[in-house]
Amino acid sequence: MANIGRNDPCPCGSGRKYKHCCLAHVDAERVTRVRLLEAEARVVPALLEFALDRWGKELLAQAWDEFVFEAEDFPEDPADDPDFHPIFLPWFVFSFVPDPNAADPVPNAPESPIATVYLSEGGSIDHLDRQLIESASSGGFSFHVVERADIGSLTLKDILTGIRVRALEDQGNTDIEPGSLLFALPVTTGSGSILVGCSTLVIPATWHNQVIDFREEIWPGRRPAATDLRDHDIEIRDFYFDIVEALLDPQPPTLTNTDGELIRLTVLTFDLTCSVTEAFDALQGLGVVDEEQTPDRVILRWQAANGPLLGLLTIEPGRLTGDVNSAERAERLREEVASRLGDRAAYAGSQETAVEDLEDEPLDESADASTDVDASSPELQAIEAEITAKHWEEWVDEQVPALANETPQVAATTALGRERLEALFTEFEWHNAHQPPHLRVNIAALREKLRM
Repeated sequence: MANIGRNDPCPCGSGRKYKHCCLAHVDAERVTRVRLLEAEARVVPALLEFALDRWGKELLAQAWDEFVFEAEDFPEDPADDPDFHPIFLPWFVFSFVPDPNAADPVPNAPESPIATVYLSEGGSIDHLDRQLIESASSGGFSFHVVERADIGSLTLKDILTGIRVRALEDQGNTDIEPGSLLFALPVTTGSGSILVGCSTLVIPATWHNQVIDFREEIWPGRRPAATDLRDHDIEIRDFYFDIVEALLDPQPPTLTNTDGELIRLTVLTFDLTCSVTEAFDALQGLGVVDEEQTPDRVILRWQAANGPLLGLLTIEPGRLTGDVNSAERAERLREEVASRLGDRAAYAGSQETAVEDLEDEPLDESADASTDVDASSPELQAIEAEITAKHWEEWVDEQVPALANETPQVAATTALGRERLEALFTEFEWHNAHQPPHLRVNIAALREKLRM
């Protein structure tokens, strides 16, 4: 904002000068934001000091153990953890209630959040500070999708409760863009709203539907109220840490073929005692010729009826080799060859390669560069565009895991299904920004087809 001059075009896109358009509104919101942030800067330290004076560091230590589920892989000094200040401290003063059945309970531990105990004891509390404390104590941390990211504010929708809030946050983080998710605790006073707690980790839009799945698992068929967030604080935090672990320490995906079988590239070899033509005649029921047939070499595509490619068979004088991508298909191919060729094909062995082992193999740099495909050629792009368009035309009638295995056509008929679809469309928009034009999803066409 400091780089926007009073006489510059307004960044809202109106075409008017900044001073004649949004400047006054932005200035007013800046004042409100400063007042709310000053209130937060007073309240959280005051509540922390109150807790330490009343119950000592033992309560803070107990809260930290509960916050991280007594995990051993967190820093020995909690203050070194990136979640300590932005999430743990607000959670400690506004949400944490000690477990009365803890193995080593703190004497006279509070039976309600520290903030509510603080308010109940009266005293002179600034009106804005009181509003902030009451708002923060009434709900809990949740997952929020960024619907708009404007100058000085973020419009958020709580994926769990459905509540929208416009938080006066002067975020300079370019990762916070529409569709991103934040794990946050918004508070609202008569002046406006801010986030008194917010994860530093911006969660990608790809997690939106998984948050919906989480909500449906805990509160099937309904949205939780603010009290539900407090009651299920443990489950919500546990899910947040699952997301953090998945993003910061991603595990390699388990690769499977179209039959759900673990990928293991397998080459089977058979010794032939018949001619290439005789072997071809016996095996041609398994597929079609993949390239021009010669007397000395034939390649067959082993393909299920109206189904996916299962493997490739190469027939040469005295030898038959089969290339498949799973141990199960290798066994099926051995049975097929034995059934069709009998003692004319003797199994000579196989060689397996796990996908993870391929990462250690050096690239073959001896290949003729002239065989490389020009990805920028108009002809190739036209083919890719045609394939992409056909995929999305058929997609609306296919079962989609992110839609709870419903088809988009079926999902579009229910409120929950449309919510899931909107989350997917936001994800598609993000992917479109990183794709060449001919590979982008035509979201407008999908919306029209689904009547959304």
